[in-house]
Formats: sequence, structure tokens, C-alpha cells
Amino acid sequence: MPTNTTNIQVNDYQQFWLWTPPKDSTKLSQAHTLYLLQGEIRAPNIPYYRPDTRDNNAQALPATLITQGLGVRPLRGKKMWLVYRATSQTWSEDVMPQLIKRLEQWQRAGNHVMGIQIDYDAPTYRLGEYAALLKQIRQQLPAQYQLSVTGLLDWSNQAEDSQFIQLNDAIDELVIQTYQGTTTLTNYAQHLIRLKDLPFDFKVGIIEGGQWQGAAFLEDNPHFQGYVVFLR
Repeated sequence: MPTNTTNIQVNDYQQFWLWTPPKDSTKLSQAHTLYLLQGEIRAPNIPYYRPDTRDNNAQALPATLITQGLGVRPLRGKKMWLVYRATSQTWSEDVMPQLIKRLEQWQRAGNHVMGIQIDYDAPTYRLGEYAALLKQIRQQLPAQYQLSVTGLLDWSNQAEDSQFIQLNDAIDELVIQTYQGTTTLTNYAQHLIRLKDLPFDFKVGIIEGGQWQGAAFLEDNPHFQGYVVFLR
């Protein structure tokens, strides 16, 4: 891995978030793990009214799945995660069956499917609620599939908090994002070092072309499982 300040280059890494197929099919020839966008779990912006109440307090509709990203195809020789962006912690009951069906479709196409990744920017103060949702997801996932989540860099401020540790009961890995938009956050190293006692596996998400000075202390952490590059 590069140790001096540099622009993050694809050919230095082997794990990638892939939202659309690259124009150059050889660009990811060295990749061993791909995180493939498959959809967005989004709540409609239309309120509804519960028939069992007499007032007009609107309740948010539960989030439903909107399919996005790459269609099912064989990508042999690579591990893959199916990624779903979420904008709500309240999901419709039909979301999980759809996620499981999609996992099985990719698996039947001859792929090495690791599981699903939920990309949700949960506020740090609501990590306890988020952990409860993730436990429900974990309980519904077939045992052969794993659960990964992305995390905000700010989550590291709670690395020793009980709400943060609760994630350990549900997830198999955490990928902490060190960028916003297309720019690397300047204080990422100060946050990442707080993960030294994290009790579960984690990776660090970085942005293609972003400035990076490295974080050598991560190499000594037994739970650190490498970098994932978001392709621009």
C-alpha cells in the first residue's frame, strides 16, 4: 500500500465498490472482491394515515426496494457482496424476501456470493436502533450469507460505546468510509486509530483519485481486512 501522500489508484488495490461496469474490462483484473450496487431501500415521500386512530397524525410509509445496478451475470474468480443503499430504518415486510431472492440468483449464476451490504448513514446517536434493525436482518438471512455495513467515520468516536459494540451481535464486517463525495476527509487518521480495540472485522473505504497518506497502524490490527475503493 502507498505510504506517502498520493492519489488513490485502482491498480494498488483489490477490493472495490462497483456501481456501473467499467468501460475498460481489464481495469479490475486484479480485483478479488467486488461490492455491487443492487438497489435502494427508500421510503416514499407520501404520508399515510392509520385507520385505527382518530387524529390526523401522519405516519411514514415503510421503505420499499427500488432495483438498481448491475444485472445478474457470472463474475467467476471474485468474491462479491450485493450492496443496498438505505434511507430509512423502517422497511416493508417484502424487502428481505427480495434481497434473499437476489442473493440466490447471483449464486445460481456461478458466483461466490458473500452476502449483502447495507449502506445506510445512521446518525451516531441512533446506532442502538440501527443495531436492532441489523439483528432482524441477520436473523432472516440464510446462514450461508454474511452481513456487511458501511459506517460513517464519525462512528469511531463511539468505538467503546455499548451501542457501537452491539453491532458485533449482527454484522460480519464494517466498512468505515473516509471520504465525502469525491474528497478524502482530512482527519481520517485521527478517527481510524480509535478503532484499535474494535471486537469485529472491519475494512476502510477510500475514494478513487482521493488524496491518501496511509494509515500504517492499521496493518497491526488483527481485525483490519484491507481497503475498499469506491470507483468514480
